[in-house]
Amino acid sequence: MNIAQIVISIVVAYLIGSIPVAYLIGKMHGVDVFKIGSGNMGASNISRSVSKPWGGITWFLDSSKGVIAILIVRQIMPADQQALATMIGAVVVIIGHVWSIAVRILIGEFRGGKGAATTIGTWFLFMPLPIIVLILALWILILYVTKFISLTVLTTQTLMSLIIIGMVATHRLELVYLSYLVVTIVIFYRHQKNIQALLAGRERRISDPKPAG
Repeated sequence: MNIAQIVISIVVAYLIGSIPVAYLIGKMHGVDVFKIGSGNMGASNISRSVSKPWGGITWFLDSSKGVIAILIVRQIMPADQQALATMIGAVVVIIGHVWSIAVRILIGEFRGGKGAATTIGTWFLFMPLPIIVLILALWILILYVTKFISLTVLTTQTLMSLIIIGMVATHRLELVYLSYLVVTIVIFYRHQKNIQALLAGRERRISDPKPAG
């Protein structure tokens, strides 16, 4: 295995993740996502601050970053290292999304989204379709019942992590896939305030009205 291939893969995945989709869409509509609503560079903030259709577009594009990063890294890495390539792409693209160098250049801070949409995009490249359908169905159900996007993300990400652990333990996935648990740690880290708000009963629902400003 060539170290240069790994380094190039990391850089490429990080730069793809760093593309500030929500920030750019917000700017198209005269909105600074970091100064309105939740202050988060993500689809839910765009939905509230701009419109639901644009929130959907943001979600799709952020999810696509996860797919594209893995596909490109798989081309860079050797054919016998595709599991490692998948995990490099999956983990690093989310790190790039959460701590974006592009945002650092634009506003002078390492900021980004919380990783939910990009994370879901990565699932399609390494999880069996029935599991993805099951998790997405649960995702929709929890969101429909609770209207809490944060609770939905945290619950389904936890379940996905448990599934990955189970699949590795039963040799259905290679050991390297346990590195995906880094994503879960990042997701929970970025949702700290949401967890506190949920516990305190102050968390915003997806159905809450558009913020003023």
